Amino acid sequence: MPISPARRTIAALSVCQGLLATNNVLNYSVTGLAAYEFVANKAWATLPLTAYIVGTALATLPASFWMRRVGRRLGFVTGAVFSIVGSIINGIGIIEHSFWLLVLGTFVSGGYNAFGLYYRFAAAEAVSHEWKPKAISFVLLGSIAGAIIGPELSLFAVDAFPIHFLGVYLLLCVFALAAMALQIIAPLAVAPLPEVRNEVPRPLSVIMAQPLFVISLLAAVVGYATMNFIMTSTPMAMTLMHHSYSATNAVIEWHSVAMYAPSFITGTLIRRAGIFNVMTAGVIFMLSAVAVAEWDTGVAFFWFALVMVGIGWNFLYVSGTTLLTNCYQPCERAQAQGCNDLLVFASTGSASLLSGVLLQHLGWHGVVLTTVPILVVTLVILAWARRSLNPATAAIAR
Repeated sequence: MPISPARRTIAALSVCQGLLATNNVLNYSVTGLAAYEFVANKAWATLPLTAYIVGTALATLPASFWMRRVGRRLGFVTGAVFSIVGSIINGIGIIEHSFWLLVLGTFVSGGYNAFGLYYRFAAAEAVSHEWKPKAISFVLLGSIAGAIIGPELSLFAVDAFPIHFLGVYLLLCVFALAAMALQIIAPLAVAPLPEVRNEVPRPLSVIMAQPLFVISLLAAVVGYATMNFIMTSTPMAMTLMHHSYSATNAVIEWHSVAMYAPSFITGTLIRRAGIFNVMTAGVIFMLSAVAVAEWDTGVAFFWFALVMVGIGWNFLYVSGTTLLTNCYQPCERAQAQGCNDLLVFASTGSASLLSGVLLQHLGWHGVVLTTVPILVVTLVILAWARRSLNPATAAIAR
């Protein structure tokens, strides 16, 4: 990074991202399995995780406008509070064997994820234009620690107390408190950008009508929804196929690592190969994952398929975020960022809920095959956009 304050800011944001990733991985590893034990109709076992995504979606716009008013630091602290409250509710739900308390707790915890989504934007705001892809990638790299630490700690925490799973939610409270402490003391140079007095924000409809905004949104929606659609059903599918919890845990762990490890090179790939090429590679990785998942249902095939899904998500998400930062003026960032993430997580929530229903009625193979038409259409749209955009617009997405 060009200046040391920016480096310190991005390093702190990367650690915060790692703590957020630990929260996400533990929720996905444990909550679905706990709900599967509690609910009579197994088709609804993904509802708590769907509630997590819905909570994220509903909080994205308020989070964006709240941070525009109070700054990134206080906004991120607010997000950590959501995690603490949600984890406490989930802990009570585990004690009471209450499916609906799990739904409520994960819904509240979604607020933490909503605020955490802005770590990447805060990083982009801390550096010059040419460094944005690397800043975004470096922050996401922090998730690798969470992707490894989360599942490993869950093996210890899941039975740390006589009540199964309770230790996981107590651990989530500890990680949220650690994030809050860091956000208070770290040199987060991420106060709201100074807005030009004469700058008038365009209507949201005008911002969203830009071809580059549509493409950035498409990449994020397809990447996140497809990844979540497959990942949400994986623990239950592996349980139905009599794979052990440790095997399932390892698959989710390596999937999570694969989501963030490519960030070592994604920023460089975007600068050298162009955003469209990285997006296209992301879709191809996901289609390859479907082929692997259809080939066999052994643990190794689950592992390989989920790793490829993770890489595909990274390419689509980082390239989509980078493209999005070119679609708005400083005075428009709150509504543009918030609207983007609202639509991403609204679609992801729908995918999560549908995943459990399809797993119940169509099985694992039906779940993964459902993604093929969406991925193929996305490839066609990217190819069309590459040829149809005017040279000036295409140069931005190069």
